[in-house]
Amino acid sequence: MVSLFRIQALLSYYYQGQTRYDVQSPFMGTMIREVWENYDFPESRNILEKYRKDLLEDTTPIHTANFGDGTSILRNSAPTVAQIARRSSSAPMDCFFYYHFSRFIQPQYILELGTCLGISGAYLQTGHPSSKLITIEGELHLAVRARTLFDSICQTKPEVLIGSFSDTLDEALSHAPSFDLVFIDGDHAYDPLLRYFNHIKSKLSARSAVIIHDINWSPAMQ
Repeated sequence: MVSLFRIQALLSYYYQGQTRYDVQSPFMGTMIREVWENYDFPESRNILEKYRKDLLEDTTPIHTANFGDGTSILRNSAPTVAQIARRSSSAPMDCFFYYHFSRFIQPQYILELGTCLGISGAYLQTGHPSSKLITIEGELHLAVRARTLFDSICQTKPEVLIGSFSDTLDEALSHAPSFDLVFIDGDHAYDPLLRYFNHIKSKLSARSAVIIHDINWSPAMQ
């Protein structure tokens, strides 16, 4: 069930939201036009949304380890693939944003915390096909499925690391001199999220962008 806080946060966002006509920065205006107001379907959409559809019909149970807050569906000892895809994978419109944002900033290296079934990572990587994606997933069975997807659609093969963020983040950071795009979507608790971000900062440059999913998950996250 969606909490009252999250509904209030959504309404507040739309009430205060601006369009490209309200911002002064030419760069921000261009980004809003090319990303937020870009309604073109990603080139990878048909393949990835067919993959999502298949997942939503998959009743295979997955024995999971819950490494972070915000994943209530995983508290079930064996949720199905369909349940995980429905509750933990980014929605299509969010994924279209990731694709267009990646296409806009053209990252050389992408870091993702929270691979899940691979949908969001695939949209990020196909937005700029020559980019290198390094992604972390705590659950082996999900990582295996994500790898299969990546092998079928990604021009540059992503690195999928398996383990908790705390145990694997140093290894992930060692794969690149710096990361141009970071996507964090695996732990929605304030303290660990801040800890991960501070750890990643050493690998950010002046042009790096960080996307934190579900920022309105709780008052602490805001």
